[in-house]
Amino acid sequence: MLTEGSRNSFNETLGENRPSCARPMTPRERFRAIMNFRPFDRLPLLEWAGWWDRTIARWHTEGLPPSLTDRYDICRHFGLDIFLQDWFPATLPACPGPPSHGAGIIASERDYSQLLPVLYPHDAVDAGRWEKWAAEQEKGNVVLWFTLEGFFWFARRLLGIERHLYAFYDQPALLHRINSDLSEWMLRTLDRLFSICVPDFMTFAEDMSYNNGPMLSEEAFNEFMRPYYELVIPALTKRGVIPMIDSDGDVTIASDWFWKAGRQRQTVARESQTPSTTSRASRNSPPAARS
Repeated sequence: MLTEGSRNSFNETLGENRPSCARPMTPRERFRAIMNFRPFDRLPLLEWAGWWDRTIARWHTEGLPPSLTDRYDICRHFGLDIFLQDWFPATLPACPGPPSHGAGIIASERDYSQLLPVLYPHDAVDAGRWEKWAAEQEKGNVVLWFTLEGFFWFARRLLGIERHLYAFYDQPALLHRINSDLSEWMLRTLDRLFSICVPDFMTFAEDMSYNNGPMLSEEAFNEFMRPYYELVIPALTKRGVIPMIDSDGDVTIASDWFWKAGRQRQTVARESQTPSTTSRASRNSPPAARS
């Protein structure tokens, strides 16, 4: 749990980055300042991944009020900056699950065609939730972000771990079809979301690296993933949304591939970015931020 000492240790790391302002920054002001390389009052205090239910149950025996079970209520109790996240799944609730961990739910293009009625929800955005969040964002009280399943992650979820890796060689047309459909759905979902508000950043869930690096070659990335990132990233950056990649493992090698995929369309995106976002893009920081 947070202590006053832990807060002070964060503040001591600021050095020359501390701005000369009369009041503390709001969470959103702080986030935007840091991501645009401007002075900030302190580093954010946050737990971005949430806690296990057993962790919360134990905390209830250690002094956490029993009434606190919601992720963000607990964040507020601890005095953390509030980063509100939504996850937009590319499947409907009726989509079947795999028979075991790592197994897939399709094996062929025919299977994929039959599964389409339970893929790519028509409206994945909870308008009521985002309208409420947008009001808090406007006050600066929260940072808003969302997650989309990436072009490695989603195909793997459909095909299963082993079949997905073979598919880069045995079923290339199916991979392209999946990622083409996924990118079109992403763009529709972004249009719907941006009609309500513009979040501060987002993440693509990928998990395409483990302890020895990426699970595919750069050539495979460039053929099967990069074209679709180059379609979606401009739709984010032109609205000032910072894209990030979320991956497990050692992403040292793969991070450069994502950087190149974002950099390709950086000039186009700059034309309609806000000055602060354009400043970020011009300081050797790619639109597709490294995980």
